[in-house]
Amino acid sequence: MASKLGLFNAALSRLGPVRLTGLTENRPERIAFDQHYDEVMQEMLEQGLWFFALRTQEWTYDTDAVDSINGQYVYNIPSDYVRLRKISPDQSLTYEDLTYKREGEVILSDYSTLFVTFVSNNASYGANVGIYPQLFANAFADCLALRANLPITKDRGTSADLERKFARSLMQAKRVDAVDERIKTKQPGTWAQSRRQSNRAQRREAT
Repeated sequence: MASKLGLFNAALSRLGPVRLTGLTENRPERIAFDQHYDEVMQEMLEQGLWFFALRTQEWTYDTDAVDSINGQYVYNIPSDYVRLRKISPDQSLTYEDLTYKREGEVILSDYSTLFVTFVSNNASYGANVGIYPQLFANAFADCLALRANLPITKDRGTSADLERKFARSLMQAKRVDAVDERIKTKQPGTWAQSRRQSNRAQRREAT
C-alpha cells in the first residue's frame, strides 16, 4: 500500500539523498516535495483514465443557469472533476450522450439528468494515496523526483535521465490500466451469447 512518505522516499531514491523519517522533517528535500506534491498529483491524474480514481455520479442541471443559444440544460462541473470517462442519460451508462459539450466550467446537454463517470481528485478517489496501484505509485515518484530535481540536487544533468525514467514508468502504468479496461469491457463471444439467448428461451418456455 502506497503512502505519502513512501512516495517521498521513492522519489528520494532517484535523487540520492538518504530517506526521510517523517513528513514534518525539517529538510530541504521534504520541503521541495511538499511544494510540488499537489501539482504532480494533478498532472498524474490528468495522464490517464485511472480505474482507482474513477467516480460515477448522477448530475442534475442548474435551475438558475440558462443556455440562451441552444436551450440546453446547464450542469456545473464538480470541484473534484479532472477528466471525463463517460457521460450518459442512462443510469447503466449503456448509451453515450452525444449532445453534450463543455464550455468553461459547465457542461451543456439536451438531457435533464446525466450519469457521469470521471477521474476525481477527491480524497476517497484520486487523492487517496493508499489505493494507488504500485505501477502508478512508481510513476508518481518518478514525476515527483523530476519536478523536485533542481531544488534538491542543483544538477541539470540528471533531468534528462529522470525524464526518460518517468516516461517509461508512466507508459507501463497506463498499459496495465488499459489492459484492465479491455478485460472489464470485453464483450462475450458469439458462442457465449448464443448460449445465453438459448437459456433465456428455455426459461420462458418453462414458465
